[in-house]
Formats: sequence, structure tokens, C-alpha cells
Amino acid sequence: MQDQAPSFTPGELQETNAPADAALLQAEVPDENGAVLFMVQGEEGTAYTRNGNWTVDAEGFLTTADGQYILNNEGAPVETGNESFQITGNGTVLLENGGEAGQLGVAYAPDTNDLVKTEAGMFEAEEELGAAADNENIRYQIKQGFLEQSNTDSTQAMTELMEAYRMFESNQKVMQTYDRSMEKAVNEVGRLG
Repeated sequence: MQDQAPSFTPGELQETNAPADAALLQAEVPDENGAVLFMVQGEEGTAYTRNGNWTVDAEGFLTTADGQYILNNEGAPVETGNESFQITGNGTVLLENGGEAGQLGVAYAPDTNDLVKTEAGMFEAEEELGAAADNENIRYQIKQGFLEQSNTDSTQAMTELMEAYRMFESNQKVMQTYDRSMEKAVNEVGRLG
């Protein structure tokens, strides 16, 4: 069970110039808690991720760092052959020989709170998510050679960490005071007899 629902707020982009890297820019979705995600071949069906740090395996398929296949919009692994390919803004993969490897699979989750995070850092849905390209109310863009960075606000995270530490110290002092009073009570009760 998840302690906290993950945030799908877009993070800053970092240019890597690596041809297999891709960032998913979410411009517009119809639902407040909605998000677009890349489709990946998971262990038990389709999995979803925002992580576009990919590579081309020895057989010429686009994969995650863990070797899971990146899927096209038809649910098949994307075969590029090598790293000499281009990804257009809508996710179409153009090959070195002028052919196409299809359009990258981008799914739409209307409510990200319904997604469950897997041990591999991917997300799964109870029912397969629909393709974002099929919904005219969804606008997104894919940027090749970029990665989306963490969307964590480090200042906010440090502030919350300091607040938690202060609360811990305060509770620790209360427990020490309680221990001293209990020790005193035990010692004085023992002397009465």
C-alpha cells in the first residue's frame, strides 16, 4: 500500500542529447487529477511511467534501464534498430532508413490516485488506460534528448524534514521527563516501606 499518492506535476527538463531519452510534456488534460504516461511492457501486462531514460537493447528495441520494452500506441515493442532515430513532437519514431516504428504509446490516466506503484518504479492500473492520442481534449508533446527531472520542491522537502526532526526532539524530551518522574516515583515509593 502506498503511503502517499505520487505527484504527477511536471518537473523541469534537462537536456541530455541522448537519442533514446524522451521527456513527456503535458500541456492540457481534461481532469484535475489526470496525467499522461508512457506505456511499457510490464510483468503482468501494460505498465506506465513518466521516466523517459531509455536505451536501445542489443536486438534493436527501445527499453527502460531495467530492460522492459517501450510500447507503441498499438501495444507492440518499439523497434528502432539502433540509436539513429528521431522522435517527433507527437511521438512518431522515424528510423534512419526513412521508415517509421510507429507512435510511442502514451496513455491517459483520468485519476492518478487509481494508479498503483510497482516495485520496479512503474505504475499499474486496474484496467488498461486509454491512449492519449485518441482523446481530443488531451494535449502533450514529446521532446527527444531531454529528461524530466524530479518534481520535488527541495526547499519544501527540507522544511518538512526539519519540522519532523523538531517534533521528534520534542517528543524525545517529553519521554525523558516522563522516565525521570517514573524513576523518582519508584525510588521514593521504595523508601516509604
